[in-house]
Amino acid sequence: MAGLHDYVESLALRTGQGRSTDEAVLTLFMAGILRPRDARNSNELTATHIASVRRVINKWIDSGDRDRDRISRIANDGDYSESALDDAYKEAEKVANRRASKAKITFDRIGAELSGTIPRTRDEIKDAEERSYLSAARLQTPLEGRNDDEMIWDNGLVPLDALMFRDECPACTSRTSHMAGSLIGQREILKSACFCEINRARAIGGAISMLVDSMRDAALEVPTDATAQASVQLIANTAFRFLLRDIRKVSPDQPTSIAACTLFFLHDCSWLRSGAAALMQLSL
Repeated sequence: MAGLHDYVESLALRTGQGRSTDEAVLTLFMAGILRPRDARNSNELTATHIASVRRVINKWIDSGDRDRDRISRIANDGDYSESALDDAYKEAEKVANRRASKAKITFDRIGAELSGTIPRTRDEIKDAEERSYLSAARLQTPLEGRNDDEMIWDNGLVPLDALMFRDECPACTSRTSHMAGSLIGQREILKSACFCEINRARAIGGAISMLVDSMRDAALEVPTDATAQASVQLIANTAFRFLLRDIRKVSPDQPTSIAACTLFFLHDCSWLRSGAAALMQLSL
């Protein structure tokens, strides 16, 4: 059938030289080989591709984050007893301390310098990592323990896209009753989404993640590049400022990185709306 030969040939090329079929599927998915309008057509090619993408992303979810899963198991083993929760929190603190690496501190400083903001201390980076793991392990909501002052940037301004995150979307919150970053939450979110939604999260999430990295590199390489500097300033005043201050999230050299990115943007359409708005503004 039309297109099937090209699809199979692309898979063959990607699985050569010791590469896995899973990596090949994610590479084609990252490249957007299947257009949204094609996904509505029921045929062998689209069905095979969609099923393969779902299978590989589910496999990525099941491989899990070992630190997150260990923290979750510690709490569950004690049936969320006080002592078990204390042990889980101690483990989260230990993991966060390790994750607050020199590389993270360096990227945070570079992003802060480029955007004219205040770099975080190592303790602040560690606290953010700890909150992230406690949330993913379903031991704390993402904003628990944070006060209203922390929702304002260190320059005293409110993010340009703040209104997009003000209200929860009923459709998004209904995808799972668990924490979106947890293993079971990710499974349920992926299962509830149609392929067009998955592909949209891939397209917007992958584009904004790679573009911000490219802008940061351009601004560092050529400090006199007015366009790159202005683009960095724009992103620095949106929720995506964290991409300026962290290690590269999505790379064509690492096909599995698109799985994590897609799930992140799939769980909350506020990120999709903000990402689309940022891409539109940057293109203008």
